[in-house]
Amino acid sequence: MSDEARALEYLNRLRQQGWSCPKADYWVRFHELLSQNSSDDLDQPPRPFILAALVESAGSKHCCLSEQLYWAIGHGCFEKALEFLEHLEARHWEKCSPEQWDTVFD
Repeated sequence: MSDEARALEYLNRLRQQGWSCPKADYWVRFHELLSQNSSDDLDQPPRPFILAALVESAGSKHCCLSEQLYWAIGHGCFEKALEFLEHLEARHWEKCSPEQWDTVFD
């Protein structure tokens, strides 16, 4: 199975569980892990939705996580990225019901 297919399968599994993205501290760590594989300041992975972006919908946060995983594929660090996420405990994930997946909180 290709990395792209694995990423899509993993993201779909997260959504089925109602998990949008890692909680802030863990999402920062994930971003730092990805950033170790950038070639320069112009080639950074997508920034996580934290701090002011906390009001974003679970769907938007999940989309950002998706962009980060696909960035990891393109930068040769998908295995490390997936391993990091798969080892996060359930309590380290932002969760949302399907009914509120696209709700923006203000």
